[in-house]
Amino acid sequence: MTESTSGVPDLAEGRNIAAGWKVAAPISLARSLVATSVFKVEHAERGVGFLKIPWHASATTASAGPKRFAARHEAEVATLTYCAEKKLPGVARILTSGKVTDAKQEEFDFIIMELAEENADLCFERLSPPLLWWLASHVMQIGHALAHLHSHGIYHRDLMPQNILLTDSRSRTLITDFGHAYHLGRPSPVNHLPDATPFNQSPPERYYLRPWASRREKLTASDLFQFGSLIFQIMVGPSATVVLFEGHHTKYTTFAKRPDGQEAKVRAIVDRGYKDAVRQLNEAFQKKVPPAFHAQAQVLLNIFKSACHPDLAKRGHAKLTAAGPDQRYEITPYVDDLIALVKVLKKLQF
Repeated sequence: MTESTSGVPDLAEGRNIAAGWKVAAPISLARSLVATSVFKVEHAERGVGFLKIPWHASATTASAGPKRFAARHEAEVATLTYCAEKKLPGVARILTSGKVTDAKQEEFDFIIMELAEENADLCFERLSPPLLWWLASHVMQIGHALAHLHSHGIYHRDLMPQNILLTDSRSRTLITDFGHAYHLGRPSPVNHLPDATPFNQSPPERYYLRPWASRREKLTASDLFQFGSLIFQIMVGPSATVVLFEGHHTKYTTFAKRPDGQEAKVRAIVDRGYKDAVRQLNEAFQKKVPPAFHAQAQVLLNIFKSACHPDLAKRGHAKLTAAGPDQRYEITPYVDDLIALVKVLKKLQF
């Protein structure tokens, strides 16, 4: 097997993949699936799909932690298969998986999923028509999918616009990239990776020595933060974490593992950054949303303010203020608000 420095698979058009699939063409989902190679594939009976290969999946290039990468792939396949079996809504449907050898004789793990639209990065400026109803509808679908995932003990931990895909009609939203996902109660090597969530998507409590009542509390609090941050990223651009830490979050990446008395300083920075994030999101709504719909946009702003609050005692829906720690971070009440919002917007705009 030849040595490679890129780890990028070389699969020519027409190349046979497992189970009757053939490569149709490379597709440009790089913005949606970071650090992956993605190909459009075709099957004589099953139609079209997209083939996902992580860049680090090559057995010859994954010298840094190959067992970890293999564990992530195996866990992702297992989670997607489970979601397909349970028919969970809003999750990219897995069609098959396996290993493929490319033109350079390197072996890669792959997953084939249902085809999503190319360049489907969920960004307000890219949505057509660019209306508040469109944004609210997609966020509602994401929240609905998360609620079902959580009810089955599955936590995504990497929810961001790049991992949200749209179907060709741009009417259906799919959550993809379960490489960081945690399936509660179904042990997997990836579950034991410490803090698998990427730092630029992590909630601020990751940087503190935070005691948790349960693992479920920690996971749901993290997913809720990312759900709120998703609204921020669609409208503003960067993740809420980057803004909360004023762009210097990487300075604190080792803080949780090596406390050195900076907790008060970090908390002060985050509190100030949170206020700035609220201001930025409000300004984005005022600028991008037609004035007639500013009142409706307030619902999304309120979801962000609650879901991304750095004070865990204040994070969570108003309906859950008296709930226990695990219940405080439920997604369902937010989905209820979004369903009501979408109904109102459909009547107003169409």
